Amino acid sequence: MLYALNTATNGASLPWIQAQSAILAPIAANLLTIANATTVQLATVDWAGSHANQTGLALQGAQALQIYGQLFNQPNYTAAGTLLAHQLYEGGLGLDAARTHFTYLYGSGQDSSWVVNGASSFLDRVMGLNAINSSAWDLEEAWYGAQTTSLGLPYLGGYNATGDGCSPHGSLAITEWTMWAAAGMRNQTLQKVLLDGTYAFFADGQNNVPWPTRYCTSGQQGMLY
Repeated sequence: MLYALNTATNGASLPWIQAQSAILAPIAANLLTIANATTVQLATVDWAGSHANQTGLALQGAQALQIYGQLFNQPNYTAAGTLLAHQLYEGGLGLDAARTHFTYLYGSGQDSSWVVNGASSFLDRVMGLNAINSSAWDLEEAWYGAQTTSLGLPYLGGYNATGDGCSPHGSLAITEWTMWAAAGMRNQTLQKVLLDGTYAFFADGQNNVPWPTRYCTSGQQGMLY
């Protein structure tokens, strides 16, 4: 959010941001030690359970370290974030063996697992952070296209996440993550498919919750949650 604020104000907010260093410095120092997300923790979507080595959290950690380094002129943080990003993508730590996509959990041998890393691609491609090699998002975009059903893009797949409430499991879409992913896509055809699917869910009259965020993309529960 601070990076977005600084970008939106063309740097005019930087003095105010830097004045918050007493609050942010301890957070950044802690992130420096845990950014590779090796500790067991929940992610944004708690129904997937607590896990160590979540690739998505590690990607966000790499970005956050680079942002802190840039905003507070701390090159050691920038370097740490750059190194982690390189390990995850160029080094293959966060990829499956065939290097077709980022896995849900790195170093786990679960090559078929994957998760939508929409927030990270949004930061890099829409907000211009460019913390991760751009070809990584080309890779992810192609993978998302292959996983998308006629109803939308599941958030998490290839992993036994039985708490998603869908049948079959692994077909739950989360609309905000879908929209973040779509926003950073270069494939406008796929982008339209994802946004049209999200709109269809919002507008199909089957759900009475204002701006619902979760729905199943396959099976008899399709477009319901």
